[in-house]
Amino acid sequence: MNHFFLVSGFVEDSPIPELSEFVKEKIDYIKFIETIKNRVVVSAEDDDIVPYPYSEELANKINAQFKLLKAGKHFIDRDGFTIFPYLINLIQNTF
Repeated sequence: MNHFFLVSGFVEDSPIPELSEFVKEKIDYIKFIETIKNRVVVSAEDDDIVPYPYSEELANKINAQFKLLKAGKHFIDRDGFTIFPYLINLIQNTF
């Protein structure tokens, strides 16, 4: 079974110009959905790098569950994330 968990992701539109390089290639959404059975996108309301509407748009395009947390920013070490218990729990218990 294929699973896809993405944290603070985005597609097509870049939230900041420095990230435009990551969205040059277009995604075949139909093929992606057919290939990856379970899809989850996680974001935070206070993400200061990729605002959560970008991640929500991604979740909609890949027909994924969208998990919006109240806090966590961009889930990186400067935000206190060297371990992400929520994601670990989600992976272990979602499917």
